Amino acid sequence: MKNKALYLTLLACAATAFLFTMARYLLAGGNPSNRMGYAIFMSLVPALGALVLLRLTRLFRSWPRAAAVYVLLFVLTSIIQVYGRMIPIK
Repeated sequence: MKNKALYLTLLACAATAFLFTMARYLLAGGNPSNRMGYAIFMSLVPALGALVLLRLTRLFRSWPRAAAVYVLLFVLTSIIQVYGRMIPIK
């Protein structure tokens, strides 16, 4: 897969994840502008992880595989974030 196609795929995935995160917070009754930084962070970290994974392993060569890796990393990041909130801070 060419670099341009990879970047566009990851950009589209990050934009979709950003909108998903903002919609999820809006449906919970919050003000979406308060969570803008969180949504950007949660959408860009999996994109950067997928890009690094591609560069290091050459594991996936097509855009559907790149999108699948992004989705898996997004779900993993979301799960870590949810359980990270349960850790008590003393």
